[in-house]
Amino acid sequence: MRAREAVIDWEGFGEYLELLGLSRKRRSDLLRYAKRYYRLLWASPVEAARVIAVESPHVAVKVLAALSRLAEHLGVEEDWARRRRAIRRLLRYRLRGALPRSRVPRYLREEPGFVERLLSIARRLPGNYRLFAAFMLATGLRSLEALHAYRGYHVYRVERWGVPHLLLSWDNGSKRAWLALLTPEIDSRLQTIDAHGVSYTRLRMQWKRACRELGLDHRVYRIYDLRTANATLLLEAGAPAWLVDGLQGRTGPEILMKHYNAAELPVIYRKWYLPALREPVRRLLE
Repeated sequence: MRAREAVIDWEGFGEYLELLGLSRKRRSDLLRYAKRYYRLLWASPVEAARVIAVESPHVAVKVLAALSRLAEHLGVEEDWARRRRAIRRLLRYRLRGALPRSRVPRYLREEPGFVERLLSIARRLPGNYRLFAAFMLATGLRSLEALHAYRGYHVYRVERWGVPHLLLSWDNGSKRAWLALLTPEIDSRLQTIDAHGVSYTRLRMQWKRACRELGLDHRVYRIYDLRTANATLLLEAGAPAWLVDGLQGRTGPEILMKHYNAAELPVIYRKWYLPALREPVRRLLE
C-alpha cells in the first residue's frame, strides 16, 4: 500500500482536475481532501467508514468525491467504486451504532463557552436579524429551512396541547425538519409582526461584523452553529438522541410523528425543550 501512496503525483492530479473544467474552489477542495484522506483509497471499507464517520455530513460527501476523482486519475476507479458503495452503506448505519461514534458527537459542541460566545455574537445583531437568530436557535432548523419557516410563520404555526410549534411537512419519507418547537417568548414576538422576512446575505454581513467586533473568527462561529447550539443545549438537558435527530430533520419523521400523534408533545416540550432553550432564546430577545 505504501508503494502505491508514494507514487501519487499531486501536481498531475491538480492538472487533471483543471482539465475537467472544475472551478478553482472546487479543485482546491478536492485536492485538499484527497491529500488528507488518500490512504483510505486502499483501506478496508470498515476502516475508511470509521475515519469518515467523525466528520460532518457535507465533509463526508466531499471526502468521497475527492477520493473518487483521485481513483479516476490513478486508474483504480473500478476497485474504488466497490469500496465506496460499502463505505456509504456503513455510513448510513452510524446512527444505529454500527460504528464507533454516532452522529451525536459530531453535532454536540463540547468546547467550553462555545454556546455563550455564539450568543454574544447573536446579541450584537441589529433588530430583525437578532430576532431571526433567536428563531433559528429556538427551532434548530437548517439555514434555508429557517428562512422558509420564518417567512411562512403565520402559515405553519400551530398550537396543540398548549405547545406552540410549526408543522413544516407531511412527507413521511423526507429527511428534513417536520416539526419545529417554539418558546413562548419568540412565539408571542412573532405574532406581533404581520410579515416576516430577512436577507440572508445581509445577515451574513452583520454576523461577520459582530464577530470582528468580538475578535472571533466567523469561520469557527457560524450562523449555522445556532442549529448546532440547539442540539447541544437539548442533549445537555438530557433529551434523547432520537428526539434531537427528529427535531433537526436528520432522520425521517416517523418516530417523532408517533409521539406527536400520541399527544406526548407536552411532555417533550416541558421536560427537555423549555429547560434547554427558553432562557438562551429569551436573552436574545431582550
